[in-house]
Amino acid sequence: MKQVVLTGPREAGKTTFCLDLASRAEQEGYSVCGILTLTERGVRLTARDLDGQSERELAIYNHPGTTGNLKTRRWDFRPETLEWGNRQIQKASPSDLFILDEAGILEFKKNGGWTGGMERMDRSRDRLSVIVVRPELTDQALARWPSAELFEIDPSRREKSALLTEKLILLLQSL
Repeated sequence: MKQVVLTGPREAGKTTFCLDLASRAEQEGYSVCGILTLTERGVRLTARDLDGQSERELAIYNHPGTTGNLKTRRWDFRPETLEWGNRQIQKASPSDLFILDEAGILEFKKNGGWTGGMERMDRSRDRLSVIVVRPELTDQALARWPSAELFEIDPSRREKSALLTEKLILLLQSL
């Protein structure tokens, strides 16, 4: 069992990297599960279940006057989608590759959000687990999972993403 913390600045390509990694792992015959967060900048976030490929609206951009209990500076989250995503994560069988894109303020500071994904990472159910976090939360992620390896996506060096995908596929093969 191996854990990876993946980080990089906003719009660095972390979700695109996760999509590519999941696709490549499936092409190689590995089982993949987890949740991806797809962004429509300044409009909405969509959660995609990698196991069933279904999607739900996760959040809307936090316009003045929006209300809700699960808010961050940018987003107003839908609790029913978080509950759905956590159920999807919990019911998924142990897999070769688990991806949680992304854990942020809700998970690390408010004990909410993708709690099922955080717990799954804690239990190390999967051969390889990849969790995406913002750079400002990297220290907290590494404190929670001290044996995790840290990888950074550099938006100015997108060609390195393909090399990182290859490295993680080789890591998966070695587990």
